[in-house]
Amino acid sequence: MKRMPERIMALFGIILGIVLSVSSPLIAQDAATIVKDINKGLRDVQSTMFKGDYEQASSQLQQVRVQLDQLKSVDPENNQLNMLENKYEKSLADIERRMGKKSGQAPAVTAPAQAQAKGSSDDKIPASAKRYLTQIDTAIKKAQRVLDSTGPSTADYRVKQARYEMQSADTAWADLGDKYPDAAGHPDAVETKKRMDDMYAGIDAFASGAEQAAQAGAQADAARDAESNAWIEKFNVYLQSGSDKYFISGYTEEAEDMNRRMELYAELSSLFNEYQGASFTEGKSEELERMEKDIAYQLDTFKNELVSAAERYVTETSTDLDRAFEFFQKNDERVQSGDRPLMLDEMVINSITRKIDWVNSLLPGDTRIAELESRFDELKQQQSVWREKMIESTVMRPDAFSGNDADVIKEKANSVVKAKFPSATILRTNIVSSDWKEERVIEFTDTTRTALQHRVTRSVSVEVAAKTEDTFLYTVYVGKDLRSDGSWSALQGHIMFTDRMLEENVSK
Repeated sequence: MKRMPERIMALFGIILGIVLSVSSPLIAQDAATIVKDINKGLRDVQSTMFKGDYEQASSQLQQVRVQLDQLKSVDPENNQLNMLENKYEKSLADIERRMGKKSGQAPAVTAPAQAQAKGSSDDKIPASAKRYLTQIDTAIKKAQRVLDSTGPSTADYRVKQARYEMQSADTAWADLGDKYPDAAGHPDAVETKKRMDDMYAGIDAFASGAEQAAQAGAQADAARDAESNAWIEKFNVYLQSGSDKYFISGYTEEAEDMNRRMELYAELSSLFNEYQGASFTEGKSEELERMEKDIAYQLDTFKNELVSAAERYVTETSTDLDRAFEFFQKNDERVQSGDRPLMLDEMVINSITRKIDWVNSLLPGDTRIAELESRFDELKQQQSVWREKMIESTVMRPDAFSGNDADVIKEKANSVVKAKFPSATILRTNIVSSDWKEERVIEFTDTTRTALQHRVTRSVSVEVAAKTEDTFLYTVYVGKDLRSDGSWSALQGHIMFTDRMLEENVSK
């Protein structure tokens, strides 16, 4: 490979020394950024070569060399380093070849020598001969305009069109030599021939640069598509309707379907956050950019629908509480008319509990939650008051649980009561749930409603009859949570309801 002229090599050394003296702060850049800058620098070199400005292209390539050395320092094992080095060497060889060809294109006979051989340089070229030089100038200008055009035409088309325009110059030069052989040695003709040769060199450089740019562009496109396709494949699992993980960004009242959508929402949100932090050295494909917008829209839509559902539950819970209080107000009318007072069905209590829990999951920190919980506590107190008035009819529900861990559950329920009332004597304990009730919930963890956690809980209801000064029936919640490693937590519990009962009813 031909070496660069000594003048250029010297200049390169000076520039390299200056750049290296100030480059130390840049070493902290990450390798991905440097790779991106190198690729851009190589494309700029090719673009400059298209225009025939080899000196500028050489200067740009020197900066690329500095960046390559920087990449070696920061990340010597970078998997793109060899490819970038090869691109650099190819561009360097092309610049050296073009600069060497251009510098060697001096006319075969210099202007002073022609003037001495044919007479004084003041000799005028015949007007009829000069017409051919004008035709050549016109052809050169047309060819240059074709190369410099910025329209939609391809580089290959411009190269062909420029050479087509130069055919007129070749014909004119041949005619000049045939008809006016003496005029071909005139300084004006020599200069015109030199510009013809330069134009052809420029066309060759443009063609070579276009080819290298196309190769570089193809490599960049391949790298971009490879990076983009990897993410497209990950996202398609959630976007293709036939997939087991197809994500539907809408709310549904079906608990099982909703839990599944919440799980997929959490997965896709996590993957999308990872994607947003990824780097793309060659940019993203159009398909990936469209997919990115679609996913962002679906995630945002789903989150908004959850919030809307929570708002609806706030309204519904408030309405349910109003109706429950009205129900107890009518008990006074029933008693006055001689009828037996009625108690709220446990399904009503459980429904309000679920709605408040759901609102708490979707709108954590909302001030309305405390108000709903306070009203719900008041409602349960009224339930206990009316049960107190019906004390003679209060009995325990039967023991319904048949699992192997029944004894452990009862022991936990008893300990919850004893922790609250240390002096209580446990009279009887029944697990009134026939089996564990499993609840799968995906809930927001903060007020921004962007972070989610997946909670799986199993619970049963236990009735504990205990005696202090009076006899009370305690309804106790006993539950456990699924840990991230797949094991279950220790049992937890709390008293949900407290009702007075007759001691003789404990055994009924």
